[in-house]
Amino acid sequence: MRNLVRSEGYARARVGIGLVGGVLGAVVLYRTAGAVGLDWRGLPAYALGAALLALGVVRWREYAAARGKT
Repeated sequence: MRNLVRSEGYARARVGIGLVGGVLGAVVLYRTAGAVGLDWRGLPAYALGAALLALGVVRWREYAAARGKT
């Protein structure tokens, strides 16, 4: 299991999932801003969008760090 987690393919899969999450987060933020604007009713959607964007950024940074070490 340890070899699988440290493999390049696993890292690419994680960054792929993170990028999809980041794109979905951007879409959620964009659509919410267009529909609701800056209103408290959109707060859960803004939090979800920001969390998904953060997931994408974190996964990309992990991948870049892992790729730089090998």
